[in-house]
Amino acid sequence: STLAQALDTTNQICDRYRLQVGYVFHAGDGNLHPFILTDPKNPEHFQRAHQAGREFMQAVVDLGGSITGEHGVGIEKRPYLGLMYSPEELSIMQDIKQVFDPEHLLNPGKIFAGPPASHASHNAELLPPDPFAPGNAAEAVTGLAALSQARQPIYIRSAYAAPDASFSGRTLSTGRLHGISTYSPQDLYITAGAGTPFQEIQAFLEPKGWQVAMHSPWPDITLGGILASNINAPLRMRYGSLRDQVLAMTVVLGDGRSIHVGRPVVKNVAGYDIPKLLIGSQGTLGLIVDATLKIAPQPRLRCSLLLPVSDLKRGLELANECLTLALISSGIVLSRLPHGLPIASAPYVLAYTAEGLPEDVNSELKLVKDRLAELGLPAPLEIEGQAAQDLWDQLLAADSEKQLALRIGLPPKALGNYLVAQEARLQSSNFVVDIASGLLYTTSTPVEADNSIQSVEELRKSALAAGGYAVVLHAPDDWSRRLDRWGYPSQTLALMQQLKARWDPAGILNPGGFLV
Repeated sequence: STLAQALDTTNQICDRYRLQVGYVFHAGDGNLHPFILTDPKNPEHFQRAHQAGREFMQAVVDLGGSITGEHGVGIEKRPYLGLMYSPEELSIMQDIKQVFDPEHLLNPGKIFAGPPASHASHNAELLPPDPFAPGNAAEAVTGLAALSQARQPIYIRSAYAAPDASFSGRTLSTGRLHGISTYSPQDLYITAGAGTPFQEIQAFLEPKGWQVAMHSPWPDITLGGILASNINAPLRMRYGSLRDQVLAMTVVLGDGRSIHVGRPVVKNVAGYDIPKLLIGSQGTLGLIVDATLKIAPQPRLRCSLLLPVSDLKRGLELANECLTLALISSGIVLSRLPHGLPIASAPYVLAYTAEGLPEDVNSELKLVKDRLAELGLPAPLEIEGQAAQDLWDQLLAADSEKQLALRIGLPPKALGNYLVAQEARLQSSNFVVDIASGLLYTTSTPVEADNSIQSVEELRKSALAAGGYAVVLHAPDDWSRRLDRWGYPSQTLALMQQLKARWDPAGILNPGGFLV
């Protein structure tokens, strides 16, 4: 229906300017390319074509599209960028330009024609209540502007999360930023408030045959919580990361600026890709008000192979063998054998999950089974379901205040050597290895703090030496002052701090986070 409107509007504009037009429509990415037939000997004809071009751009923006899906804005479409983005939205892009290129040496004149755009200050005399629960972007603007002026720190949490006991400031609850505002299956997207439980979004889509290709083991986590934390499930290997699933966002920055970044289209390269910057920012740059996500058809078949493994090193070798065959796999994980799986007892289990069309799933699993048979291994157990994802869920969903949980990321080629070297240290933990992503998740319920903290530091030291990292996902409350959550300073920390200072100059959003 949107395409029909676009064609009708384009024809009306061309008729008004007495122009002939042809079209190329790319069904794969939704791009419509109108070609105006001009007379090179007639300057007045060119002038009419340029005037019509601006109206084309305005019509595209009015229909919710992007002024360009090809090659960026550059210089040609620079005059039209203001049709798509407000002065505040352009100002945050210029903040990024200023942080990365303070002398304006790189391609001057591209994207931004003049000096940095100014943004209006938001004055608010009354502080919002505590907890502060805005119901929309306008309320968030007023409240955050007042808190910024008063330099009152605030901790963002969902309606389902308990306040952080170590935080002494105010709290902002996303509970009223709730609900699905737009569902557009013909355009393959859905928009929901940041305070909407993610399971509620999936439950809305499931009977319609759709899904968002994201997952979390925590049943009460909200959409904003998933995006702010950027914890990716093993199915990333099939569908891409969280950053690949988000098309657009509405965000209120710490200084009260409200911005809408991205567009609900397949291809959009107009301006900087701000949503990717905000995913994983831990709420330190702004409050996510809502997000627009890609939707995908539910797989017609999801099936898994489970193979008991007696030796960790051998399990890693087999996992890498399987990885070479993966085309539609949505998870390859190696973990300790949990209770309840109907397979032979062994220390470890390798799970391989594929999903998609039944013919594709059955073909790929046959290739894996044949390869395992060539290696002299018994036939794996084949079950319908999401075994690889389930193992990851079971590990991280355990709800214990005393639980210590780590995520260790490594270059995939270094993962095997690291695990073998740390096998003895991992014996006291449960763990899951996401083979395709090079990620190791561990959980334990330690008894003695000093030994456990020392073990974390040893795991971290080895990970850093291999070019990786080890971060603490969760730790007992009384360890917060003794345990370094991140373990290393990012090489881009100074740039992140500069951006934080521009978007949250009073430092009110989630102070004490990873930007300290």
